[in-house]
This record gives sequence, C-alpha cells and structure tokens, in this order.
Amino acid sequence: MKIMLPLDGSKTSEFALPWAQALAAHMGASLQLVQVVDPFMAGPTGEAPTLAIRLTEKRQGDVEKYLQQKVSQIQGPASEWKCPMGSAPRLLGSLAQPDNCQAVVLASHGRSGGIRWLMGSVAEGVLRQSGVPVLLLRPNSTGQPGPFRRVLVPLDGSSQSQTFLPALQAWLATDAEVLLLRASGFDAHDYINMVDPDAHENFLQHMDDELKQVDLPGLRVSRHALDGDASESILAMAEQHHCDLVAMSTHGRSGWQRFLLGSVTEKVARRAHCPVLAFPQPAA
Repeated sequence: MKIMLPLDGSKTSEFALPWAQALAAHMGASLQLVQVVDPFMAGPTGEAPTLAIRLTEKRQGDVEKYLQQKVSQIQGPASEWKCPMGSAPRLLGSLAQPDNCQAVVLASHGRSGGIRWLMGSVAEGVLRQSGVPVLLLRPNSTGQPGPFRRVLVPLDGSSQSQTFLPALQAWLATDAEVLLLRASGFDAHDYINMVDPDAHENFLQHMDDELKQVDLPGLRVSRHALDGDASESILAMAEQHHCDLVAMSTHGRSGWQRFLLGSVTEKVARRAHCPVLAFPQPAA
C-alpha cells in the first residue's frame, strides 16, 4: 500500500506529515511525497523564454532538494518522492488513483470568510478527482496523529453510503469505537407539509431499524438516529462526542470525468474540527 502526501513547502502542508507517517506505520504502507512545480511562463511580450526556462529549472532543483530532505527525515515507513511539473490540482488528482497510491493525506490551506471555510483549490481538485480515499486535515484539526479511535460514520440509508465500511477498518485502532449516524434531513418546510401525523415518528423509527441492520464485525458500535439537518447533525455530534474522525462517502456525480463532492460531505469538510476521511463512491 502507498499513501500520497502532497506538499508545497509551507508549514501548513507539512502539518499532514506526522499524520501520514503514523498512518503509514499502522497500515504497513509506504509514503510518496509529491510537490508539483508550476513552470514559469514567458511574459505577455514574449520576453526571455530562456530566462523562464532557467527559473523553472532552478525552482525544480529547489523542490527536489526540499523533498529529498523531507524523505531523509522520515523514520519508519519506506518513502519516495515525486516532482512533476504542471498544474497542482490536475496532476495531484490524476496521481490519486489506485494504480499509483491507495490513499491521500492532505492538509488544506483554508480561506476564511465569515464562518465559511473554503477549501484551497489544490485540496478541492484532489477531492474531486481522486479515485482513492482522501484524509483532509485543516490547519487546526484536533486529535493526535495515528489510527483513529472514535469515528463518526454518517449514513443516508442508501447502499452507496455503506460501500466504504469494509475499507474503513484499516484506518482504525484495534480498540476503536464507531458511531453510526442517520439524520432525517427534515426542515421546517417538511414538517408543515406532513399530512399524516404519524409519518414523522414512523420515519424516525424506520431510520433506527435501518441502522440496526448495519453490521461492523469486531468493532464497538453505537447507533444514533437524529431528527434534523444532515450536515448540522454530523458537525454537532462529532463535537459533542469528541470524535477524532468523520468518515463518509462523497456521493460523487460524474460529468466529463469531473468528480463533484456531495453537498453534505463538502459542508462537513469545510467546518469539522476533526479530520474528515472522504471515500469516493465506486464507479457504476
């Protein structure tokens, strides 16, 4: 198994390094450190293309030295590095495929706007294109690097939202606890339009019955059926139960090979205080 760790030379991107090391040691995986070099381009007047080439070569040499230094400092898992040239979101997304690596650990540069946290373009590009699980770490993510011990797993009742459950166990500690969550998604408009007074209670009972059918052998499991907005329920429960991971399916939708994040996964990734592990939905 191989875990890819995208870096850009910043302290923020290096925040993911101890997490990647600890998880690689736990999973028996190797590490692949990757930094993409964005080539210098000649200016609008077309001046000095040879200068642009020299600047690009210097930048690539600096990146190679940086990656070599980081690899030399890693103890434990076998490590290698790559320094491709081009667009970081596109190249990292194409590298995040099962034939190259089996997981990505990525620290995102967040952009704040009011209470809204926007994922950096590189993280968003990897998440949209990745064919493998992506562990997204915000710069202020809580918890300690290593296998996860208390994991919140939101489900929506569909079989697609459960496809990643067998693969999740590799990320967990031996004494891990899994909290399965199903939220109704009802809002005020739904309550107003309910004709049958028993429909609400019947649906909540149906959610509870569905959760009881989800089997995770060898793990401590608790099941929680909540009434309310899905993303808000996930965020609140993760904080209340001090979860060190939220693991969920992205429910991607394909269009021209573009992988679009499901709205709930995106909202959770933007605002969760703990790391978020996004599993791409298998292609149909």
